[in-house]
Amino acid sequence: MATSSPAPRKNLHAEIARLALRDHIAKSINAIRRKGLTGTESVPDDKYFNHIKPLFEPGSPFLGREEVLPELLPNLQDTKKYPIIWPPPEGDPGLFDVGIVGAGMAGLYTGMILDSLNIRYHIIEASDRIGGRVYTHRFTDDPGDYYDIGAMRFPENEIMRETFALFEILGIEKNGNPDRTQQKRGQLIPYYLKGPNTPSYYNGHRIITPDPGVPDPFQVSQSEGGMVLDRFVAAGPDAILASILDKWRADWLVDKHKTWEALKDIKDAHGVTTRQEILTKLQADTKPPSPLDGCVVASWCETMRSSTCGYDQAFIETFIHSMDFDYPVTDPTQDPVIAVSDPWWCLNGGADILAQKMTKLIGESKITRGTRVTAISRSPLRVDSKVMDIYTDRSVHPTSYSHVITTTTTPCLQAMDLRGSDLSYGQKEAIRVLRYTPAVKMGIKFAKKWWITAGINEGGQGKTDRPTRTVVYPSYALDDPADGPGVLLACYNSSMDAARLGGFARGTDPTNQQLILDVILHDLALMHKQEYKTLRGLVISHHFHDWSKYEFTSGAWGEFGPSQFTTFFGLLHQPAAAGHLFFAGELTSIYHGWIVASLRSARRAVREMFWKEGQGLLIQQLDAEWGLDPEQDDVITDWLVALGYLSAKLGV
Repeated sequence: MATSSPAPRKNLHAEIARLALRDHIAKSINAIRRKGLTGTESVPDDKYFNHIKPLFEPGSPFLGREEVLPELLPNLQDTKKYPIIWPPPEGDPGLFDVGIVGAGMAGLYTGMILDSLNIRYHIIEASDRIGGRVYTHRFTDDPGDYYDIGAMRFPENEIMRETFALFEILGIEKNGNPDRTQQKRGQLIPYYLKGPNTPSYYNGHRIITPDPGVPDPFQVSQSEGGMVLDRFVAAGPDAILASILDKWRADWLVDKHKTWEALKDIKDAHGVTTRQEILTKLQADTKPPSPLDGCVVASWCETMRSSTCGYDQAFIETFIHSMDFDYPVTDPTQDPVIAVSDPWWCLNGGADILAQKMTKLIGESKITRGTRVTAISRSPLRVDSKVMDIYTDRSVHPTSYSHVITTTTTPCLQAMDLRGSDLSYGQKEAIRVLRYTPAVKMGIKFAKKWWITAGINEGGQGKTDRPTRTVVYPSYALDDPADGPGVLLACYNSSMDAARLGGFARGTDPTNQQLILDVILHDLALMHKQEYKTLRGLVISHHFHDWSKYEFTSGAWGEFGPSQFTTFFGLLHQPAAAGHLFFAGELTSIYHGWIVASLRSARRAVREMFWKEGQGLLIQQLDAEWGLDPEQDDVITDWLVALGYLSAKLGV
């Protein structure tokens, strides 16, 4: 059932994760020291407290230092094979009875891992649906009559190894046969990021194929009556942002530690956003623009490359995401980047087939649907191993487990009563402040595929500065008759674009969404040179989804704001409830925003749980069958688990 994957190669995301986690551990150790624990006599005689005694004993590398440095951490313990620190627990692996909160990708994958290791568990899901943010809306059961509300495309790349290993486990095959009549439901078929004749519509100007002889087709430059300085229009938004990111990426290849310190202490510590970094770069130009001109340039770059207010995210976040798509890899041992040239796939029939197959594999009996978790608490007075209580809206009595792994989003986690879980102050803050990006999608079923007659017959995306922002043309059902009905992902946007457009939807009932439908249809008409009345007459049905207003997620994907990454990233890798509550979900992984983040976070949480209980054999089985965690080494795991236990005792 497991992947049996070899150890992953070094990759750039994982390097950042490890550096951030080491910083977090060093900060936590410093916090312990500042609380006055300056001698071994102040540390109780406890097997977990004994783990930090080397901090204060003669010969400790920390003695005489004002602050603990991350690079000193490996000196604290011997990195021998398992078990390293924890003594064997009383009993055997039968002590585990795990409660899993959430049946999204992370929750289902956690179940698959625990099944392979014969560990008891149960999944509690608040909604009546399985899959979380893997979500497909079907207008009917006819083939091709759907659109993916959530995850919809899968780049095949080393970074995504766990995702494609999961496809193999579930028997999901790739079918790149150019004869599309041979494509079957439930297979991976090619996804086309770019397609023929897709329009771009900005500033009232429509372009299909850019003319290299026209440097400003959308007439945004000052010489054409716009506001952007001509020389920046001539350079283009891609080149402007690349001039910033390429320097940081080149510096990283030369000296990652020095570059990390600069990103962390100069940029993120001072709350630098992507917008601010662009303005800083422009002011360093040989002929710097005025501050107002620079603001216009930054806004224009954002319009063409991102979502509205997308550049208000942390610059370090933009740097991390840039590694997904345009990192200049020069070292063959590094992971290749995800690029347009890489194979991209979609699940024929809808992405939720993935969740359905995972559910079938682990069994419905291990999942309780339609049950909202209202509280999680620790019961230290219990004499058996079930020290964690989960309360739900279905019963006044809790269900007890040995450990809890929560995979839900932090907004949903914040709504639970966690007062009995011994969260540190930092963990409470992380749950409260970490953001999930707003995103909306609208699928429209038309009586005929009018975009096919416009020559848009092989996927791709249309772009605009209008409220719709992005139109995604289907990569499936491409050989269906053009004069027959078809579904178009007529709108996909995020950030402030999603917040504004979502305000036009008056509830989830399609009959109350006429205003938003009209806005999008007007945009489609402008982008494709169609008559609004014609398109309106072709509408059979429509469906709109606003992830921010979806009660089971309250957001689309995790994203760190200014100063948040270096402050809060490590806190949700650290257990709570004295090492019995573990946090998973895509936000907790450096690969946040992708399904692979959910999968890796699940594996990491399970590994931390085994580490806490000294289950060396289970850790070896986990590593052998499900692969190693590129974001943590053994030293990091060891210290995170120790600090997770200690934080409940010391209040740090």
